[in-house]
Amino acid sequence: MLSFVCIEGSSLALYTLGACISTNLLSIEAILKYFLINSFSSSLMAFSISLIFGIFGSLDFHLFSILAKESLLGISQYGLYFIFFVFLSGLFFKLALFPFNWWISDVYEGLWTPTTLCFAVMVKLSIFLFFFQLCYSFLYSILYMLQPLFLLSSFCSILIGTFGALYQVRIKRFLAYTSISQAGYILLGIGCCSSTGLFGSIFHLFFYILSTLGFFCILINVSTNLDQTLIYIHEFNYFYRYNTEASYCLGIYLITMAGFPPMGTFFSKSIILSSLVDCNWTLLSLIILCLNVISSYYYLNFIQSIFFYKKYAPASYFSCFIYNSSLILKLRVISFTLLFACFIICFFLSITINFVYICILG
Repeated sequence: MLSFVCIEGSSLALYTLGACISTNLLSIEAILKYFLINSFSSSLMAFSISLIFGIFGSLDFHLFSILAKESLLGISQYGLYFIFFVFLSGLFFKLALFPFNWWISDVYEGLWTPTTLCFAVMVKLSIFLFFFQLCYSFLYSILYMLQPLFLLSSFCSILIGTFGALYQVRIKRFLAYTSISQAGYILLGIGCCSSTGLFGSIFHLFFYILSTLGFFCILINVSTNLDQTLIYIHEFNYFYRYNTEASYCLGIYLITMAGFPPMGTFFSKSIILSSLVDCNWTLLSLIILCLNVISSYYYLNFIQSIFFYKKYAPASYFSCFIYNSSLILKLRVISFTLLFACFIICFFLSITINFVYICILG
């Protein structure tokens, strides 16, 4: 219950932040939609918690799962399925997982960019950490009952995220659909119902949050310097010419999202898929691997726009990035050095964790 209150408290802060800084109708519509959807998901979670308390007389989820496994609660298995389905529906609404992912692209598009950053990073991080604790600390004994639901939702989320981002021309909508796909991979690791899958999910969540945070920071920095919001992907055409350091950082963040070696997400996806194969879901892992190859197209297309696509490059947009003072040049060099150092640290961290996984857990 305390975790539920904390999650709702963070959502309340986002409502306030979005409402205070809303400057147009699209932003107001986005925050209102997020408020209504989040309120509905919270009501579903509160309803399922009340059912658990009414049946069991306590909110001790660990003891509840043990009694449910031994069929000592006095209700049928279908009743348990209904309770967990209602509770997970509320969580899936908040995480924009299938089949409750239809709202996230509109909210991403309408919210002010820093507010979108808070929603994409802090809220999702806190909810996923709560999800990890719930599944593997309290409900582990009956997690096998929920495995088909997790695998179905994760597969459909990856499918929708992959093909949804394929035709996007707006930056925030592109990030929204990629977040659906990345959340699907994290849920896939949870659905493996093993410690290896949990390890892969936590590993993937860490690098996804890191790359999303870096991408949004560069987007906010560029928009601030231009004094206007960048909306379309083609506005980054040949961005490399105007800001070399930021272009390299954007490229690193994009290949991290795509899961190319030697980035951390490559190892996390490998761990998740190998865990899925160990659970005798080989065909599903092959299909998801094919979807990952398809998703590489739009990441590479974005990188091509940044570095190589000279046609229709909006030079007037990025005229403020021409080296006009030694101070700006030094700040760029320092910021790029710090980001590159973070990349090197994360790279060696991913290698070390993968080595430990192979030697100890494997």
